[in-house]
Amino acid sequence: MRSIIKFVFFKPIAVGSFLVGFMMWLQGGARAGWTVTSTTTLAIDEFTGLEYPVISEGLVPGIEFLAVGFALMFFFIAMEIFLVRKQKW
Repeated sequence: MRSIIKFVFFKPIAVGSFLVGFMMWLQGGARAGWTVTSTTTLAIDEFTGLEYPVISEGLVPGIEFLAVGFALMFFFIAMEIFLVRKQKW
C-alpha cells in the first residue's frame, strides 16, 4: 500500500514542477538569458524625432525558471526511486 502511495505522489509532482517552470519560462518569451526585472524600450520624441530609452518595471523570466523546474523534477524522481528501493530492502 505504501509503495502505491509513493508511486502516485512523486511522479505527478515531478512532472507538475517541470511543467510549471516550463510554462512560466515559455509565457515570459522563452528567454535564453538570465531573468530581468526591468525592460528597456525605445520611444521617439514628438518634437525632435530622436529616439530615447524608456525603462519600465517588469519581470521577464529567464532560463533559470526552466532549470529550477528541471531540477525539481529530477529531485522528486530521485526521491521516489530512493524510497521505493529502501522499502524493497
